[in-house]
Amino acid sequence: MNATETPTSASLRLNRISKVIKIVRLLISSSLLLMIFVSALYFADLLGFHFLPAGVKISFSPGSSFSTPLHIPAAVLILAFTRAGLILAGALLLFWWLDLVEAGDFFNRQSARYFKWLGWLLLIDWLTARLLDALARVFILDVREIVIGLLILLIAWIMDEGRKIQEEQELTV
Repeated sequence: MNATETPTSASLRLNRISKVIKIVRLLISSSLLLMIFVSALYFADLLGFHFLPAGVKISFSPGSSFSTPLHIPAAVLILAFTRAGLILAGALLLFWWLDLVEAGDFFNRQSARYFKWLGWLLLIDWLTARLLDALARVFILDVREIVIGLLILLIAWIMDEGRKIQEEQELTV
């Protein structure tokens, strides 16, 4: 067997991974499109188009809900768009990482970078959510997102250290 050929079992595993990645991409894309669509319908009220039934409210924090976009304070809108941007950036990073995984390139420098950025995005999103809570005068100490963000940063660090160890071993005679 040639060293560049992929064994059959490894090829089957990569095919299964590829199928799962396609499903995950579809789910992420569908969620993002739904989020954009519902947001566009809601903000169409600013232009006078009424697609949603009367009484529909949008909430950016458990302590506040708004019936029309005109009632949303500017600071809340800025933080809401910041969170939407963080979600879109996280989805893009996830797509890029999934491209690497689908190619069978699991543990490299770029993969660790994507993980590190995902961790930082989660931490920034946690801070943004707490600022939205503060603007609504609600104090909710939800630490799940910060714990997950720190865990992702730890995994990124471990991946990068493992990559460095592997590079050192390849250079050792």
